[in-house]
Amino acid sequence: MSRPAVVPGIVLTVVLLAGAGAARGGPVFSSEVKVGDTVLGTFAIDTYQESSVVGKSFGISVQGGFNPSGDYTPPSGYEYRWIQTVSTSIPAYSWQDAGGVYVDRTREDGIHARSNTPFYGDGIVTPTPSYALPFADNPSRDVGPASFQGAWSLSLVLVQAGADPDVFNQADPGSERAIYQLATYVWGFDLDDQGAAVPRLPILEVAPDPAALAGIFAADPDEGTFGNDAWVVRSGLPGTPPTVIPEPSSSLLAFSAIAAAGVPALRRRRGRRAA
Repeated sequence: MSRPAVVPGIVLTVVLLAGAGAARGGPVFSSEVKVGDTVLGTFAIDTYQESSVVGKSFGISVQGGFNPSGDYTPPSGYEYRWIQTVSTSIPAYSWQDAGGVYVDRTREDGIHARSNTPFYGDGIVTPTPSYALPFADNPSRDVGPASFQGAWSLSLVLVQAGADPDVFNQADPGSERAIYQLATYVWGFDLDDQGAAVPRLPILEVAPDPAALAGIFAADPDEGTFGNDAWVVRSGLPGTPPTVIPEPSSSLLAFSAIAAAGVPALRRRRGRRAA
């Protein structure tokens, strides 16, 4: 389903379901990426299913990606990337609070983002036969808790190159490189009453909130990656009159509430597995 970037609030997308698993004859989820009247391409999820390890961890697997259309070509120097934020009842790092919203990045020492980049997967882009910009995640937690709720918000962004294109993904303090947030998709999983990880359905497409993203960057303790004027989060598309997003207050709180609440989990009774 297409959605202009200026439309506020949560918008349900067209979701093609073959159960909460790998697609059967088509994607689990597919959405046209559109900013204003400009079609950028298509985002799809092919796999969205439990991938727990009995007796060790519970979690899911999600895979898909973005394919640009021929209707829009980013200006020279701009490249597509993923930024993902996360809000869970069991945070991954000690400085995070349950229900807070954080940039989903592997932290080398618990605080500093691996490779000094805010982009999901270190910003490494290796096209696959299916996608020009693939995406995959396998979030999990150690077994033990009786309950868990988690929501991940994946944003497609266009990023401006820095002075040195060889370090495109790394933060460059003071460079004020532009990040245009184009589209955002919320997915996640919970534990059901049998202790099984259950993907949340439907996947949601929500209106991008650059103000909230800028605030999440500003609040991150890794100032070298997310602060020091390395980035300026913008709305719209490069080449149009830019809109610089100020650091927010109320909009960040609203985004946190959406991510924490997510979508009611699909409840499916399953027999307990043998350890």
